[in-house]
Amino acid sequence: MIKYIRNILFRDLWAKFIALMFSLFLWLIASSDVVYDYQKKIPIRVVGLPEDLILMKDLPEIIEVNLRGKGRDLFQFNFIKPSAILHIKDPAIGKIRRSITPESVTVPGLYNVELDEVISPNYFTLDLDEKLTKELDVKIPQQGELIPNIVLKEEISWKPGRVLVSGPARLLENRDEIYSDTLLLSQIIDDSKLYLPLQFKKNHDLFKIEQESVKVEIWVEQILTFEYKNVPVELTNADLMSIDYRPKTVTVRVTAPESQSRSYKDIESNDLQAAVDARFFRGKEFNLPIWITSHPKLFDHAIFEPSSVLVFRKDPED
Repeated sequence: MIKYIRNILFRDLWAKFIALMFSLFLWLIASSDVVYDYQKKIPIRVVGLPEDLILMKDLPEIIEVNLRGKGRDLFQFNFIKPSAILHIKDPAIGKIRRSITPESVTVPGLYNVELDEVISPNYFTLDLDEKLTKELDVKIPQQGELIPNIVLKEEISWKPGRVLVSGPARLLENRDEIYSDTLLLSQIIDDSKLYLPLQFKKNHDLFKIEQESVKVEIWVEQILTFEYKNVPVELTNADLMSIDYRPKTVTVRVTAPESQSRSYKDIESNDLQAAVDARFFRGKEFNLPIWITSHPKLFDHAIFEPSSVLVFRKDPED
């Protein structure tokens, strides 16, 4: 019995296979001539906007449509990716609600295929504004402080100082400045040239900036510290006073930018002379400030230890 069934199944196998393929071919021909509805999501782009108007709100990027055509014509969409074009007629400034219909949309490359229906979205809001171009001042926001022992050699500079910006009139007409990314001072360790992008915090994509970044130049220098020990202190204008003072020597520390302190390298402790002025003495004991008499320019950067000199009367009964 099994042998009999096997003979039936495998007898004239090639003839059966050819007959099956021929039947399938006839079915494909017949089905390809039938009209079908084919729903597909396709990208869409907008045409018809004048150059002097700006679109304030993005329009749909994808629409779902119903295509109608014969099977053999719809078969092409298995190999191509169609895109739609939305035609804007009579655009005007302001918000306008428009319908998306087969009449307002074209799909290039639809051979013998009809765009039957736009399924979604069915409408869009067209928000247009006048295009304005003006020159804005460039500002560099700064945050933090320079690392210790470094100061600016000169003011931070940047180029360009002004840039042309195009954008919607309602957003641009009251603007006078454009800002770059924040300059982090704590990351500056030596002379630097940075390029910071220019940006608007809101609606950045609506603006066209002539130059996308600004060149920032930062010149820094180190702060140097010099220490002079046992600098003698002189009491001046004390000829008619019976007073004394202590200490007789102090330590002087000078901290200054490198460009201002080059001359300090050659100064020795015995080259310095400090002083206090007895004319400011009041009472039995009084702390008087110290200053440098031998190198006056050094005084602006000097720190004394101790910070003052105690002046007192020699005879407590006077």
